[in-house]
Amino acid sequence: LAVQDGFNANGDGNKYRTVIANEKAEVGINLQKGTQAIHHLTIGWTPDSLEQRNGRGVRQGNKTQRVNIYHYDADGTFDTSKRSMVNKKADWIGQVMDIDGGGSVSVAGGLSKEQMEALIDTVGDSDAMKRLQETIAAKEAEARATTNREKQMINIDTILKQRS
Repeated sequence: LAVQDGFNANGDGNKYRTVIANEKAEVGINLQKGTQAIHHLTIGWTPDSLEQRNGRGVRQGNKTQRVNIYHYDADGTFDTSKRSMVNKKADWIGQVMDIDGGGSVSVAGGLSKEQMEALIDTVGDSDAMKRLQETIAAKEAEARATTNREKQMINIDTILKQRS
């Protein structure tokens, strides 16, 4: 609380102008009175971790008009992929939570096995997600079979033309 009180002190009596925090500050600390920017040097595995972090400063009671949010990804690391996965999770969760969305959720883009497992973990209904995964796999298998049949027909046509 001492850090929170020092940052949020009224007037020029602020003890702290900058606070550097780890994931422990995602909850339980309010730094909203003068926050102008939030810099993310790391990213959590779930959209709610970013929402919690941003919520430390982007909240009711902030005296500034705008809080800028910055994200940093280190070269040669998993940061960019991880951020992409978290953003996909956030989009998917947003679709699920959208009451006006018509009751359906689109999962597109050919998710890898790892991404599908992460999605199953996020949703929590492994049976429903496994059925969805099986449906997607069946559709992909049917598409491959159709393509193979078309290739075979072309080959048969070529053989027949060569014999004539």
